Amino acid sequence: MKTILHFTKTLLQVDEQHTFQTPSCFIPFMGKPFIQHLVEYLERHDLHELHVFISDNADKIESFLGDGIRWGIEIHYHLVKNPKDFSKRIAQAAFLEKDELVLMGDGLTLPAFDREDLEKPVTFTDSFSGTEENPSDTGWHVTSKKILEKAAAEQKKEYSAIRHPTLSVRSFKDIHLSQKKVLEGAFPEIIHFGKLYREGIWIGQGSVLPKSITLIPPVYIGPNTRIEDQTYIGPYAEIGKGCFIGGNSYIKDSIIFPGSYVGKDLDIHDCIIKENQIVNTNIGAMYTSFDNSLVSSMEAGRISSETVSASLFSRAAALILWIISLPIMFAAAIFSIFRKGPLFKKETFIQVPSSDQKTDQNVDQNAGQNVDQKTDQNAGQNAEHPAEQNTGASGISASAASAYAETFCIRTFCHRETYPHSSWRHLIQYVIPGLGAVIRGKCRIVGLNPKTPEEAAALSDTWREVYHKSYAGLISERDVLYRNIPAEELSFAAEMYYAVHDSFRYNLKIVLRFMRNLFYHKNQLY
Repeated sequence: MKTILHFTKTLLQVDEQHTFQTPSCFIPFMGKPFIQHLVEYLERHDLHELHVFISDNADKIESFLGDGIRWGIEIHYHLVKNPKDFSKRIAQAAFLEKDELVLMGDGLTLPAFDREDLEKPVTFTDSFSGTEENPSDTGWHVTSKKILEKAAAEQKKEYSAIRHPTLSVRSFKDIHLSQKKVLEGAFPEIIHFGKLYREGIWIGQGSVLPKSITLIPPVYIGPNTRIEDQTYIGPYAEIGKGCFIGGNSYIKDSIIFPGSYVGKDLDIHDCIIKENQIVNTNIGAMYTSFDNSLVSSMEAGRISSETVSASLFSRAAALILWIISLPIMFAAAIFSIFRKGPLFKKETFIQVPSSDQKTDQNVDQNAGQNVDQKTDQNAGQNAEHPAEQNTGASGISASAASAYAETFCIRTFCHRETYPHSSWRHLIQYVIPGLGAVIRGKCRIVGLNPKTPEEAAALSDTWREVYHKSYAGLISERDVLYRNIPAEELSFAAEMYYAVHDSFRYNLKIVLRFMRNLFYHKNQLY
């Protein structure tokens, strides 16, 4: 059976002056946009041929769905200039036979129909809203061209009504009702990311939650999200992938889009937040925040006066430490003479913060390399895998690396990834000889782990944006948290957390924690 979905009105009007610019079919439910739940539901019911009629935001929808191969279905697109002509277009569609039954639906709703419901002309109504006497139409029908050619009054006589639980993103009121039903488990047919932590609480992989937070079910927290102390989450709260939630905040009955930053001491009720856009669905108002300390995107650069002070202090402190540690470097150099290979190890890293940020596509264009994309099922991030020839250990070609113009070198006694288990070795063989790069202003004592062009090209888009707008350092948040190099999602969480908190005071705190680990490292994780 063929399926027809129409996305002819996807933007929600907040009030007379404001429109929420994210298409409502991309509203997240349990870690996935609504439109993804739609196509996955169709595939699980063996509906493998989908015709999509699109009007506004056609490029975004087609870019996300593609040709359907990734979903296991075949998708065809039809452009509708006037949404009112949709039914006429279906009645005249060449891909349908006159008496052929077809499932036709509104792309902003999803009724929990069964395969057996599709054997005769029916109309689906919503059991979440409306009653049997006054049913709420979902916009989904099993119909045919022959029926659609009839007048509206005659069409109704052809259908029998079936009530099913239905998700809807037609309005902000519908979004909140649907979110509550999904979190309550009243719509169990959808597949979501996240592990059931305890009854009514799902937490994604790589998220960092302190013991002092309070989770009131039902709650969904996406992967690689960081939440600070004394925070209350729930009930009916969804926080997307890669978010940061500041301490002493309270979030309930709200949806936080992936990649959003929420500051400290905020009370968020009945809201939808996408980066710096806040929609209060209770009163029907929208606000755009220009204060990045309240809400913003994780990618937004927040280089404050404190971070500039931290950079200047790093250079002055590095010069003093370098002079004091000359005897240590001399002794380490003598010791290193007796090993094989050159005395100093030279590594080339990207100079950050960088004003010239390049995406994966830029790298591919400059390097002339074709890469394949895959979906990381565990972390939910896109990575790149280039051709097998002429690539280094990182899997990115040397020509791709040359696409990054601004780089700097650090000369140390060992490569930075070869000092696990020993904070002393990290200090003597990497930090102290690397102080020269800090004195030259190329990096700081404390910052994000420096990354080579190949490593930066392999990062997810969000991670790469944050790295390019932050400072690299010889000592990082990751170094003081973990004895060994942790999994990728834990490294991501540590760097997101540091990028938000970067300040002179916080850098000093990391230095003190690093010094403590020299003598007492039981607080470090594996």
